[in-house]
Amino acid sequence: MKNRYRAPLAPPPSLWQNVLEMSRYFYFILAIAAGVGLSLLFGLIGNPVQLPDPTISGLRDDYKTDYVLMIAESYAFDGDLSQAINRLDKLEDEEPLQSVQKALIFAVDTGYTPPDLITMRDLEVAVRTWNPDPEDLP
Repeated sequence: MKNRYRAPLAPPPSLWQNVLEMSRYFYFILAIAAGVGLSLLFGLIGNPVQLPDPTISGLRDDYKTDYVLMIAESYAFDGDLSQAINRLDKLEDEEPLQSVQKALIFAVDTGYTPPDLITMRDLEVAVRTWNPDPEDLP
């Protein structure tokens, strides 16, 4: 009768004892790594993404209205009209007063809340009565 038990110190059979199986898995992992490396090389050096240079003046009307509302809330908080005017100048579409009026009309048409409309109206009144100091002008 044959002894069906192996010696207690014999190493267990494993994948790495078969050289053909080992090379097959090695080449598979090598191919995956080469594919990842080549795609990163192509993406970063060969064909990088060109991001546009966004400006505030390129925003849609709803975002411009939100921007004017944030300026109005900032003005309501700190009362710094010259800072609010400088921020409104970044819209670059028209004069600051026209920007506020256009945003206020859009806000009324789209159903902004009354407190937001009052805040924007207060900014409009302040911009309407604004007389720049010669020191504030560039």
